[in-house]
Amino acid sequence: MELARDLIVAGTAGEEVDSVGAKRLLQGGVLNKVGAVVIGEPSNNNFYVAEKGALWLKITTYGKTAHGSMPG
Repeated sequence: MELARDLIVAGTAGEEVDSVGAKRLLQGGVLNKVGAVVIGEPSNNNFYVAEKGALWLKITTYGKTAHGSMPG
């Protein structure tokens, strides 16, 4: 099954400090047309409106492996 729209997976910086990565996505307009967001860990023990369910994905990526100490 193919997705009807794009899937954006964002691993952002600063989650434990100032959420600078998430703020940058928001300020840059990347999230303007996003229909839903999954936050893996709510902060300050607040509850957020959500839907319960499951999503099974098969993802194919292209590229080559590398590491910061030995970039390809």
